Amino acid sequence: MLEDENSSQEYAKAVAYIYELINNGTLEVGSRLPTERSISGQLGIGRNSTREALSILHGMGIIERKQGSGNYISGDAGKSISQIILMMLALRSISYTDVCEFRRILEKTVCSMIVKNGISKEHSERLKGYLDELWSIQNELKAQDSDAEGEAGTKKLLRRLAAADDNFHNELVKAADNGLMTVIMDAVTAVYMEFIEHIIYNTDKEKRDKLIDCHKSIYEGIMSSDNGMIETAIDMHYDMVSAGGIF
Repeated sequence: MLEDENSSQEYAKAVAYIYELINNGTLEVGSRLPTERSISGQLGIGRNSTREALSILHGMGIIERKQGSGNYISGDAGKSISQIILMMLALRSISYTDVCEFRRILEKTVCSMIVKNGISKEHSERLKGYLDELWSIQNELKAQDSDAEGEAGTKKLLRRLAAADDNFHNELVKAADNGLMTVIMDAVTAVYMEFIEHIIYNTDKEKRDKLIDCHKSIYEGIMSSDNGMIETAIDMHYDMVSAGGIF
């Protein structure tokens, strides 16, 4: 029992040491961590405790392992949040509806921040570009033939449409310029994309038109600082996703 307690204290010491190296700027994203031997010697702890600490940090998405090279600080901590959400879904401690509603609230908050703080020309142009891309792909889909060759082309266009939709929403978060919002939204989006892809792949052209119209209203609401227009469009968007039949 005492041995387990000592081991726990040792790996906690190693985790705290690595955190301090990140916090004081010694380590940053992409930096190579000291070796297990170096950390163990520096802290006066066993190699097993150091290895356990590194495994915990790897599981959290804080570090990544490169075969034959060592451990590095990861820039993808949001991946571990996505994995936690997926596990909670598998355990049925949360539902797909919960994820959708959380993202609805998060996106309203993001857009409210943009309206309050303003949007840069760069971000507004990117949003407009993704919106134009959505309409362009949708118009190609409407003109697509229904034969076997056309069906293969349709699937390719639908994948492009899903990617353009993802890019539009990601750009909204970037425009808010809040690092924590970006990490959380990225994590939720990784799970949520299953929903939106289902909608895009399994709805008719008229409903896809309505979905893209929601993006248009969100963009226009941001450019005119109209929170009411934005919230109405976001609600319509997520109501359509919720009604998509996968919950």
